[in-house]
Amino acid sequence: MKKRALPWMASAVLLLSSCTTTHAAPDAPERTASMKMPLDLDQHPNLHFRIDRITVPTASRAELETAMHRITALLREQPGFLGNVVFERKGDAGTLVLVTMATWESAEAMAKAGEAVRAHNQRIGFDAQALFQRLGATMERGDYIAPRELQ
Repeated sequence: MKKRALPWMASAVLLLSSCTTTHAAPDAPERTASMKMPLDLDQHPNLHFRIDRITVPTASRAELETAMHRITALLREQPGFLGNVVFERKGDAGTLVLVTMATWESAEAMAKAGEAVRAHNQRIGFDAQALFQRLGATMERGDYIAPRELQ
């Protein structure tokens, strides 16, 4: 099944071939992570992307960030995970909009990682839907490919 790219992400997907991020959360040590995400579709024609758009009240950002870091650490251990990047902008009326993009070498790798995350969350008793509801956050999720003919 062919997936459509979100208009607000099309340019970002094309520009990301590698990125280095430095991030310091409030009251947390600074972290530096280097990630290379191959977007050479000739060399890697089966790349799959999970792109989430999260809207969260600014006051709830820190708690959401903690959960995101926990999941990202788990994803980095999964076979086929190539990297991720998070974009942030101010939203309306005291909200932030976060867009996350995780890159996978194949649909199968992405699906297996999803199973691993669900199993992990069940083991530790983490309910993402309950967290989002409590924080007043919403999420739009999509799985995408980057069709060569559209590049």
